[in-house]
Amino acid sequence: MIRCRTEGAAPNGDADLIVWNDDGVWSDPVPLDNGTGTTTLVGLFTDVDGDQQQDVFVPGDLGPGSAMWLNDGGEFTEVGDERGANLLMAAMGVDSADLNGDGLLDYCMTDVGPPRCIQSHTSGVYVEPGLSLGLTPADWVEQAGTVGWSFDFADLDADGHLDAVQSSGPFPDEGVENQIDFFDWPDLMWRGNPDGSFTDVTADVAIGSVDNHVGSVTADFDGDGFLDVVMAGPIHTPELYMNTCGDGGWLMVELVGPRGNSEGIGAQIDVVATGYKQTREVQSLRGLSQSPSRIHYGLGDRDSVDAVRVRWPDGTTSLFEDIPTRRMITITHPSRLE
Repeated sequence: MIRCRTEGAAPNGDADLIVWNDDGVWSDPVPLDNGTGTTTLVGLFTDVDGDQQQDVFVPGDLGPGSAMWLNDGGEFTEVGDERGANLLMAAMGVDSADLNGDGLLDYCMTDVGPPRCIQSHTSGVYVEPGLSLGLTPADWVEQAGTVGWSFDFADLDADGHLDAVQSSGPFPDEGVENQIDFFDWPDLMWRGNPDGSFTDVTADVAIGSVDNHVGSVTADFDGDGFLDVVMAGPIHTPELYMNTCGDGGWLMVELVGPRGNSEGIGAQIDVVATGYKQTREVQSLRGLSQSPSRIHYGLGDRDSVDAVRVRWPDGTTSLFEDIPTRRMITITHPSRLE
């Protein structure tokens, strides 16, 4: 369990806390203290280094830099500074994907301004790709340009390239001197390109509402294999955008995890096909909204995938080969089959 910033928290940050669950009995909070603490709205259990153990990534919010804790058998070591993950930002939401195809997850966070991303590098550290990814609004305005809250990677047109969705809203500062409060910030959508960059297509898909939206969800509401989008926030009625375009192949993977983790939270799923490899992680809350735990893969014109591999967080692996597309498959943890 990650302790988040609350009203009255120390302005320079406070220690994050882990609470251990031992068969339904909760331990006293154990601090993860890196000397400066964090202030945050979101914390993420995620396998940073691919060793099938759950690490902790805590993007910072208007305080000390982000923290990244590597898990070695339940002992956590903070490596945010040495690995280049300690960004100073105002993160409200986070999502992960393997953007550069090296088998390790990369992370993008919403911010006051365009999303901030850290990408794994062969040197063992993260680099910030900055504007080269193209995750910026097409219609830039003065001040922050955008204020993001929730963020999702999702292949909305199933062409085999991840797209990105951001819910947007005003900066939560009550002072009238803060001119950022007076801008209308539209929700944003970017199309993923074959070269790994993104292009703002908000105007083309008519998804750019300026209502105050702090949450976004991508999910297949009508079961046609293409992800739909919900935007929601305080006061306003949630907005549902049904996805009616695209004829690409797709695969949906739902996990039945071991007892005590029925949704398989923390598992990483690799889908491999000709000219295609995508790694996604089953995560829980990543901001002020939560998408389903089943993972969607867009596959373009591919009619089958060579392999689906699940790397469970307890160290076991499940492998299935020659899977037809345009269907949902369910993969069950080996312990459930005994």
